[in-house]
Amino acid sequence: MPTMIKTATPLLALTLALAAGSATPAIACPPPPAPDVVDVAQEDARPVVEVVFVLDTTGSMAGLIEGAKQTIWSIATEIARAEPTPTVRMGLVAYRDRSDDYVVRSYELTEDLDAMYTSLMTFAAGGGGDTPESVNEALNRAVTGFEWSDDPDALKLVYLVGDAPPHMDYQDDVPYMDSCTLALERGLIINTIQCGSITDTEPVWREIARRAEGGFIRVEQSGGAVVIETPFDAELASLGADLGATSVGYGDASEILAQARKREAAESLDEKTAAAPAADRAMYNASAAGARNAFGRQDLVADIASGTIELEAIPEEQLPEPMQAMTADERRAYVEGLAAQRAQVQAKIAELSSKRTAYQRERMSDRDADGFDRQIVGTLRDQARAKGLELPEPEADTAPDTETSTDTDA
Repeated sequence: MPTMIKTATPLLALTLALAAGSATPAIACPPPPAPDVVDVAQEDARPVVEVVFVLDTTGSMAGLIEGAKQTIWSIATEIARAEPTPTVRMGLVAYRDRSDDYVVRSYELTEDLDAMYTSLMTFAAGGGGDTPESVNEALNRAVTGFEWSDDPDALKLVYLVGDAPPHMDYQDDVPYMDSCTLALERGLIINTIQCGSITDTEPVWREIARRAEGGFIRVEQSGGAVVIETPFDAELASLGADLGATSVGYGDASEILAQARKREAAESLDEKTAAAPAADRAMYNASAAGARNAFGRQDLVADIASGTIELEAIPEEQLPEPMQAMTADERRAYVEGLAAQRAQVQAKIAELSSKRTAYQRERMSDRDADGFDRQIVGTLRDQARAKGLELPEPEADTAPDTETSTDTDA
């Protein structure tokens, strides 16, 4: 059973008390380092990385699905380390077969990785009586059913992950060959990950990768993902919750409601997520790439710090209710207090993240690098480089066992 993390936010409570009880600035001591500031103009100019995972969710894939739940945040964190800092969006496709409870379910590309992760946590293995699955329909959904970026410089990746070949006897299907052609036209790369060793799967997975200029990877049936727990996980998870508590939504009623719902969903993840993935989530949220996921699209603290908006220019009715009762000085002290808290939490996350990474590298074996999560990062690193993005190479990583075909036959 996953470790449950419960958190408190005493600094936030103190900030509220100071702001509500005195017009005197809340911070009299030298301020801590400034928090990472999300500049809207700079963010719009960032390179874009979009990744859709197409996961076989039939009964034989239980191990892989659980591994994905444990490691999706570590994959996101690796992407966030890219230089220059990217905008990261992820989406999901789950597929089974036509005789099962569902055939294909998809979850939109989004910067809100909390929403994506919440969807992933609902995935469970089941069904899949005969060997072939509805791979054709799932792959076509990934290529045509998402709002992919129209930026020609965006890195747009599909990862097809499964153990069984496609049904080729469904008359109304779009064959994978056609989906690969569409992918190339739209600037998408399709990577394939074969779980297990079903003989009929490998040639199809290789062909899809070749046609869509991606890589082919083979992993063990369970996916081989290895989660190395550390003494720093619980504290990082708690800090991640503290970081999220510094967000302040503002705007019209619908915008404030959307921010409130996001905070509620984030707090639910704070409580339910096991310590190791929660630590990875905290690391992602503390990064420049993860700010939108951590704080939402209209965060008062970040927008004032970046100069996007002046606090005095916001109509009172567009402030959160607690701030409406404050004086102008109290509002300013409140926001400055939250900015200071955010900077302190981010600095602590950065410190513990370095210790955690070193701890994991010391304990990582060569076999651990064969897990699907590490293989994904390896292919992503190579394909990102072609778009001018550099993902740092971890010292303990070995080269992924990825094959990118150079065959010329169709």
